Amino acid sequence: MALREGELPTSDNCDPTDPEEAWLPALVAVPGIAGAPFPFPIEYLKVLATRLWDYGGPPNRERQSTWYHPPRSGDISPMFAAGQWKDHPPQDTPGIDITSLSKALQDEVRRQALELEGPPAPAGEGMA
Repeated sequence: MALREGELPTSDNCDPTDPEEAWLPALVAVPGIAGAPFPFPIEYLKVLATRLWDYGGPPNRERQSTWYHPPRSGDISPMFAAGQWKDHPPQDTPGIDITSLSKALQDEVRRQALELEGPPAPAGEGMA
């Protein structure tokens, strides 16, 4: 696993053995910054993550006491909404409320869902 360009760094998509990525999730939504998850470009945060690695090694996930919860649906974009730090891991389900999206986004979600299902089965042929 490695962080891809444009992704929000989380424990799930950052490599814990890579000095540039191991501490990166801890640098998301730092205290004192409101309305944006990053006060600096991710490339610079990778430099800071490497410094933390060089100073103390990899993070100890067994001692972790706070977890990042990415922004939920209705926020403008995960890259521009800070999310929250809480004392428990995020739930596996994204909890997307499609009704909080604009009509245009609802239509796009519907279009993509239908595209994933594939073409409809032929009608009237009878069931086997």
